[in-house]
Amino acid sequence: MGGDMVEAERRWRETCKWRRENNIDQILMEPQPYWDEIKANYPHFFHKRCKAGHLAYYEVCGEIKIKNLTRQGISIDQVLRQYIFLTEYCWKHLDPREDEGKLFTVMDLKGVSVSDLAGDAVAFLRQAAAIISEHYPERSFKIVIVNAPW
Repeated sequence: MGGDMVEAERRWRETCKWRRENNIDQILMEPQPYWDEIKANYPHFFHKRCKAGHLAYYEVCGEIKIKNLTRQGISIDQVLRQYIFLTEYCWKHLDPREDEGKLFTVMDLKGVSVSDLAGDAVAFLRQAAAIISEHYPERSFKIVIVNAPW
């Protein structure tokens, strides 16, 4: 067993603090009032498992319409909260194995252009990626990008 145990402990404390401050352990009990609106403007879904046995998660990045959500009064923070809700649901119900549970992510970039590489959608994806890397480490099996326009 290798690694920096001091850094691991620091990250663990930070995640415990984040979970407390954001009430993450109770998030699955929270109503999700914008579920349908977010789902319509941020297409994402779980579908079966990959060949290695890991849960498969798909994001259709070319169809993310954060501006539609903000026009409806739904903030990026509210979209991120629902993203965390979905992540917790994944690990509590779809694949509760603590050590073996990993995610095979497919990011479909069909419809994404170079001009899309800035703005609200990219800001959301960056924040979501930061949450995953900081507070759900070692949960990613692979990330595959398909239909890249470049």
